[in-house]
Amino acid sequence: MESGQVFADFIYEYFLKCFQFQRYRCGDVLPSINTCCKKFNVADQTVKSALKQLRKEGYISVQQGRPARVIFQQTEEQSNRYIRQFFSERWNVFSDLCQTIEVVFQPLLIESFRRFDESDYDILSPFAEQANIENIIHFYCFVLQKMKNPLILNLFWECLLFLGFPYISDRTLEYYSAEIAQKRLQDIIRTAKTGEWQRLDEFLSAFWREFVAAASNSIEPYLLPIPADRQITFVWRIYRGRPQICYNLATRIMYEIYLGRYRGQQFLPSYEKLAEEYRVSVNTVRRTIRLLTQLRVTLPISGKGIRISSLGDSTEQPDLTVPAIVRNLALFFQSFELLLYSCENVVRSTLSSLDQEEKSKMISQLKDYLDAENCELAPWCILISAAMRAPLQGFREIYANIYGLALWGYPLKASQGKYPAVDDKAVWLTESLVKYLAADDIESCTAAFKEFVSIALPSIEKYLNLFGIEHAELQMSPSARKYYQTISMTDV
Repeated sequence: MESGQVFADFIYEYFLKCFQFQRYRCGDVLPSINTCCKKFNVADQTVKSALKQLRKEGYISVQQGRPARVIFQQTEEQSNRYIRQFFSERWNVFSDLCQTIEVVFQPLLIESFRRFDESDYDILSPFAEQANIENIIHFYCFVLQKMKNPLILNLFWECLLFLGFPYISDRTLEYYSAEIAQKRLQDIIRTAKTGEWQRLDEFLSAFWREFVAAASNSIEPYLLPIPADRQITFVWRIYRGRPQICYNLATRIMYEIYLGRYRGQQFLPSYEKLAEEYRVSVNTVRRTIRLLTQLRVTLPISGKGIRISSLGDSTEQPDLTVPAIVRNLALFFQSFELLLYSCENVVRSTLSSLDQEEKSKMISQLKDYLDAENCELAPWCILISAAMRAPLQGFREIYANIYGLALWGYPLKASQGKYPAVDDKAVWLTESLVKYLAADDIESCTAAFKEFVSIALPSIEKYLNLFGIEHAELQMSPSARKYYQTISMTDV
């Protein structure tokens, strides 16, 4: 995470929900500012800003030289009502998202354990010995930090926040057993140390399913009858605050330029028409088009309009002095690592769910890519299919965002032309998908896609390095790594 008002708002919302869930009750002392800085990886001024807002609204008292204390009062009935409402509004997708977490993160956890050394286990073990809810979350986050991929941790945290797990206390989960959780986590650590990866996979599945079952059994009896139109759907907030709108709009416009209704056109509609179409302000459209111009996707021409750089057009190099562009290119790289370790189950389940007509359409589309020598679109074809037709809503949300981030990488390639390391493999992937889909060989399709991503990932990193985007910019910040590597039980 970063410092700033956006993250002060996040910390404010986090503590507010903790109060409403009675994780912190009236009279409880909040963690110190130093501990909060480590917990959220932000500057002390960011934490102070959040605490100032909580104090202003009467939730906490803050006295010079003393830790903040909760003064918010609510009855047990009021808290229970809030908790019931929170889970009732999410219940339609609760099971879906829990299944998504297991499928997406289990391969990432195993890969993270592969990167462990003995000192990592020394830090991890205390979380297993005191297996309360908060320590279980720290257990998972510490393991996943070995990937050094902030996007992966962002997704994990957003999933947990949606489910409400960081807010609930052990007393909320009636069927949860810290003793059983302790044994399960110790089994996981012991198995990871011996490198029994198949067995580790089984232990991770068993623990997660037991935990989810305990949560479901505790929550379900208290659910309220919430109509379907009032149910909340999981949304992966990669960006927080105002950038979310601008970056998402940029992604949507790029999709329409490359594959949608603007494809083949020379100019975009006016700012006013775009604002009306996407239901945003004209100023938001102007900021977005400015960013797309710096990315070399568009070019406003006085008196004519906004010229489009379409698929296959040669362009100038994106302006890599713009932090937003570098940030999104880093996320593009990070999304491919997430894709590499999650694609096997997601792509398999997606392609297996397609009927014969849908498979035939995909084959026809892939053949068109071969004929037009646009094989770089074949991976996009799979991502779009997963975003639209994957059996779990969580899969669809995650893969829609991975595809959106992939769009940010295209203009850099368009400025340089061919990149054989990836282009040749894309041709092979396209031919393989046509062959295996026609034979209804889903396993081979899945294996081919994963092989392509495994080749593309290091190639993308090398490509970004050529343009001055260093390895350190593509990974978790040193301050975040330091936090996860030094966290101890006294910090929790």
